[in-house]
Amino acid sequence: MKGYSDDELGAIDVELKEAVCDALVGTLVARVSGTDARGATILGRSPRRGVMAGQLLPRFDATGEDDTSDIRIAAIGIDVVLRNGQQGKVSLTPRFSAYMRVIPVWEDLIAGGGELDFEFKLQATIQQEIDAQIRAERQPALQLVGLDRPDWRAMDEAKRSKVRAQRAEILAEVRQKAYAAHGIQLLPGDPDETPFSPALEGEVIDDPNVPDEAMPPPPPLSRLIRDGRSIPLGLVDPAPIPGKWRRLDLKLPTLEFKTGDSDDALALKLRAYNTELAASIKHQFDAWLAEGGAAEVWRDVRITPADTLSETAWTTATTALASQPVDRDRVIPDLSGVQVKIDRQRDFLDPDRVSVRVMLDNQSSELSPLEAAGRCNTVFGTSITVTLPAFCHLPLKLDRVEPSYRFRDYLEYPAIGLNCGVEAEWIDDDLALTTTSAPRFAQPRIVARRIDLPFEFALLADPAFDASRLLELPRSYSQWIDEQEQRLKTAVIEGLGLEDAAIETKRLRTDLAAQRAEAAYIKRGVELLIESQKAAEAIRNAEPDAELKSLERLAEPPRDCRRPFGLS
Repeated sequence: MKGYSDDELGAIDVELKEAVCDALVGTLVARVSGTDARGATILGRSPRRGVMAGQLLPRFDATGEDDTSDIRIAAIGIDVVLRNGQQGKVSLTPRFSAYMRVIPVWEDLIAGGGELDFEFKLQATIQQEIDAQIRAERQPALQLVGLDRPDWRAMDEAKRSKVRAQRAEILAEVRQKAYAAHGIQLLPGDPDETPFSPALEGEVIDDPNVPDEAMPPPPPLSRLIRDGRSIPLGLVDPAPIPGKWRRLDLKLPTLEFKTGDSDDALALKLRAYNTELAASIKHQFDAWLAEGGAAEVWRDVRITPADTLSETAWTTATTALASQPVDRDRVIPDLSGVQVKIDRQRDFLDPDRVSVRVMLDNQSSELSPLEAAGRCNTVFGTSITVTLPAFCHLPLKLDRVEPSYRFRDYLEYPAIGLNCGVEAEWIDDDLALTTTSAPRFAQPRIVARRIDLPFEFALLADPAFDASRLLELPRSYSQWIDEQEQRLKTAVIEGLGLEDAAIETKRLRTDLAAQRAEAAYIKRGVELLIESQKAAEAIRNAEPDAELKSLERLAEPPRDCRRPFGLS
């Protein structure tokens, strides 16, 4: 695909480019958090393996111990500061999804063009008989052609490769014969066949490239069955249904409380809300089963190979499964431990400020491997939205070891996230704070000052260019320094004590002096260019005498500073 040229890219508005980047980041976040359309269905053993962000794992292990860590997150939250004594209504709405294990449809299976496959295996007694026959016949077959004990050390690599290929061919024939004795057809060149190593049982070989003798892995029966190979299906054990999980986006209730509620009143509302939250989740699980989920929800049964031979056979088998009763304890997640928590703490240094932490905490217990096969107590796509009156809100201001007028305007945040980021949106007279699993920092855009000067080297190198025009550069720079001095001389000490104010005032004076010195250096550099240009012009009209040599020295840039400053 042909991309844009540099000129075409330069003509695109910078905000449009930023919008495209933002859309790409948003798409990526939705993909890894499982909240996009693709995340509506996850194939595999567990949805936890298909979702990389935005999930809250069960807090407790099977023994009841808190199992959280920096990489095992069970809670997200928002830290916000409110004005003490204000009476405003705060609403809190959590958001998360659960995954329900369901039975795959034909299109999900490899035979139907999908990704899922069955792990069919031969009956244990049959596989043992085949392995015993292979072990009994492989050494005589190699002895028959004199390849049972090759002298590997006496061979070069080419000879070793040839012998290994011969041995692999013989051992493959032994394997095919052993399986054929039970009516199972294997063909030469099957990609699943792993050649034996050249070592025999009990033989020690010092070649590190030659592994010890081992039995080859059983053939992938699922693929052989799909390919129509001759296999007595009665010799194959039924296999578990491969994993498929459907996302259920839950509609959760909203908690409302007043900023002036007492601790007891808030605790009462919180207990009532968490009870309502658990009931709402259970109701939605029940509704999903009643509205068609019972027909597709997973059953802990095994599938025979005959059920996978065609779409008709699979549909018949899954229809029969749908008529079986649903074991709720095996398929319905237990999310009764998912709770909202609120902690308040008055600022000891400023009684007009109250720190509030709002959390969504998954206090469920981790499931055993057997239980996790059918349900998942993890919640996905998690977030919290807190909406409050703007007049009740105070920004969080980060502390610094020492003040800095350069950064003081970037130290305030509407709120800080716990195990997440926070996005703020002002809606009329309200402030909405929403957690995000992909926090971003809005980098202030720095726009270069536009000075009516050329910056192309071709123009600057033209002998006809008037170098005195470059004096506009230090003049504009000095004007900007003066403007900043007037703007900052009082702003840098606002809200500071006497000692910190003195430090900031001194730092500003130092910075201004350094900037003015830089402007002076630029001006002197331009003056040197002007003098050099005048000397070069005089050279063209000078006689070849001592005056010409003097002019040449003036026209030549200083040896210790061939480029006193950059014009680009």
